[in-house]
Amino acid sequence: MKARICLMLILLIFVSLVLFKNWERSHIGKWAIKTDDFSEFEDYIIVRETYHTGTGWEIIGDNNGYYASGEIQDIIISPRLPGGRYPEPQNTFLCIVNHEGKRLHEASRTAYDCYDIIEWYPIYPVRRTVTLLPEFFYDKRFLREDELVSY
Repeated sequence: MKARICLMLILLIFVSLVLFKNWERSHIGKWAIKTDDFSEFEDYIIVRETYHTGTGWEIIGDNNGYYASGEIQDIIISPRLPGGRYPEPQNTFLCIVNHEGKRLHEASRTAYDCYDIIEWYPIYPVRRTVTLLPEFFYDKRFLREDELVSY
């Protein structure tokens, strides 16, 4: 009986620590913005990570709205944004940028539009690629400090 109580206590402590880590709001974390908040920004682009031979990022919209699927283009961005792991759903980001013209992508030998990111915001909902617990345990309103590291 005492062994069961100890085991349950250890399990409770473990689950509490995992939940605290997933829901802590670090002052270094980044809050997501909702599409209703886009009007607060003037010139921006909307990007997402992509998985095919190319630049790794594509522009899917701008201050005029989201693009139709035929208008989506690969782009080069610098610095890189926090990325996920294929094949999980990827986050989208609103980015305030400076357009730097075209740059040749070394691997594909193709010229793509190049953007220097001044500021970026994840767009709600934040999706996480590696999770220990079911998805509903993770807050979708922000990226935690440890998720801000780009690879």
